[in-house]
Amino acid sequence: MAAVTPDLFRNLGSLGPYRLVMARFSTTTVNDADTYASGLKAVFAYWAQQKDNPTTQASAGVAIAVSGATFTFYPGEEGAEVDLFILTGS
Repeated sequence: MAAVTPDLFRNLGSLGPYRLVMARFSTTTVNDADTYASGLKAVFAYWAQQKDNPTTQASAGVAIAVSGATFTFYPGEEGAEVDLFILTGS
C-alpha cells in the first residue's frame, strides 16, 4: 500500500450544485490498496475507468473504496492506469 498522487487533476464542469473532477493516474500507476487523499470535502459519487489493456478478462477493471476524502484502489492487476471521476459539492 502506498499513497499515490495523480498526474493530472482537472475540473470537468458543473452539474447543478455539484462539480465533476477527474484525477488521472498514468505515469503514477495504482496497485492493490494504494490510496489517494483527494482533499475534497463532500464526495457524493465516484467511479473509475482502467486505461490500460489488462492481460486477461478476469483482470479487467478497478474497484474503489472511499472513506471521507481518501480513495483506496483495488485494480484487477498491479500497475493499472486509472481515471478516477469524482462528483463533489466542494
